Amino acid sequence: MPFSSGGVSFSRLLVNAGPDTPTRTLGLEQLEVLSEHRFEQTDLGIPLETESGWTTAVHLMDTAFDYDKVVYQDGSLGLFGLRIDTNKVPADVKKAVRTQHEIALAKDNPSGFLSKRQKTEAKELAEHELHEHLSAGRYRKSKMTELLWDVSGKTVLTAGSANRTLEVLSERWRASWGGGLSPASAGSLAYAFLSAKGLSRDYEDLRPSAFTAPPPGAGSRADEAGEPVFGDDPLTPEVPWASGGPEPRDFLGNELLVWLWYMVDQHEGLIELRDEGEGTSEIAVLLDRSLEMECGWGISGKQSLRDHAGGTAPIRMAEAADALATGKWPRKAGLVLADGAGAGDQFTLTLQADRWLVSGAKLPHTEQEFETARELGEWRLEQIVRLDSLLLRLFHTFLEVRCSDRWPTMRQKIRDWIKANRRRRAGIGTQAQVEAKPSPVSGPVEVGASA
Repeated sequence: MPFSSGGVSFSRLLVNAGPDTPTRTLGLEQLEVLSEHRFEQTDLGIPLETESGWTTAVHLMDTAFDYDKVVYQDGSLGLFGLRIDTNKVPADVKKAVRTQHEIALAKDNPSGFLSKRQKTEAKELAEHELHEHLSAGRYRKSKMTELLWDVSGKTVLTAGSANRTLEVLSERWRASWGGGLSPASAGSLAYAFLSAKGLSRDYEDLRPSAFTAPPPGAGSRADEAGEPVFGDDPLTPEVPWASGGPEPRDFLGNELLVWLWYMVDQHEGLIELRDEGEGTSEIAVLLDRSLEMECGWGISGKQSLRDHAGGTAPIRMAEAADALATGKWPRKAGLVLADGAGAGDQFTLTLQADRWLVSGAKLPHTEQEFETARELGEWRLEQIVRLDSLLLRLFHTFLEVRCSDRWPTMRQKIRDWIKANRRRRAGIGTQAQVEAKPSPVSGPVEVGASA
C-alpha cells in the first residue's frame, strides 16, 4: 500500500552512508542524482531481464523530479519510487512455442519423429520468435514501489518487502549514493540500539526466554507435578524462524509481543516510554483484531485467530491462552497505539515483530482541513514517521527491561501469568484460586519497574 494515500504497509531499511549519501537534508543535488539514475526502458534490441530505476511517487512513468514532488519537511524527508520491470517469457510459453515449431517441422515426416537437425531448427525458430516478442515488450511487467527516506534518521521505509525487490533496491541505491541498505529486522534493530549504549556483549549473550515448559516431543524439564523447572541454564526454545534466518536474535520481536500481551492484560496497556534527553511520555497499547502464533520449540505448528462478531479480541480467547501456555509464540499481532489525548489520535496496524513488517496501518483521524494536496502529503508523511518512531521507542523500552538485572523477575511474572491466564480463560477455578500474581497496578509502568 502506498504512503501517499490509503492504508500504509512498510518494511524498514537502515542506510549505511556512502561518500555521496546526504546525512541531514535533501536538495537539488539529490534530485539530480535521482534524475541521473531514473528509469529508462531499453529501446533497441532485447531488453535486460530486469530493468530498474527511480521514478517519482506520482506514478511509475513520471521521472520529472521536481522539489515539490520529492522533498518534504524542509528536506528531512524524501518520497520517491523504484520502478522494476521484468522481461521474462513464462516457462509454459517457451515450451508451447517450441512445440508448435516441432509439430510444423514433423508433419511431413512419415515416422512422425523429428530428426536431430529438425530439433535444432525448431529450437532456433522458437528462440527467434520469443526474442521478437521480448523486443516488442509482450512479456514486460512493470511495478513501482514507494520509498520514504528519513535522512537524519538514516532510515528508508519501503512499501515492498519481497527479497528480490530489496535486492534491486540495494543495487540501485549503491549505484546512486554509494553505501548501502540493510534490512532492519528485530535483531538488527536491537543490535543498533544496544551497541550504541555499549552493550554489544549483552546483545551477543541474549538467548530466547523459556516462558513455559517445552511441549511434548521437545524434551522437558518438569517436577513431579508436571510444572516447568527453570534453573540457571533452562532449556530454551529453538525459535526456528529466527535461528534459521540471517538475524538469530529476531526472537526479540516475538518476546516484545509476549511482554506487550502481559502489559495489556495486567497493566491496562499503559507504558511509559523514555525519550532520549526528553524525560518520559505515555503510550497506550492494545492487542486487537488478529493474532498469529507459531511454536517456539518447532513442534506444534501454527495458529491464527481473528476477532469475531462479538468483538472479543484474540488475546482474550481461551485458544490464545492455551496456545501461549503450550509453547506457541506470537509472530504477528494487530496493534492499536495511542500517544495523544484525543480519542481519534491513534494508529491501528498489524506488526510482524520478528521481521519488523508493518501492514494495513491506519493513520490517526484528523479534523484539519488541507488547502492543497501538498499539505495533506506533508501531514501523512509526518504521521508515518511518527508511527515508525513510536514502534521503535516501544521496542527500545522493552529492550531496556530485557537487558536489565530486573528481567529475571519480569520473566517469572510472565511465566506465572501465562499459567494463571490459561486456567482463567478456560474457566477453571475461582479468580483467587487460579491467579498466582499480584493485583494489577493502575497507571503506567515505568521501564524496568518491578510491578
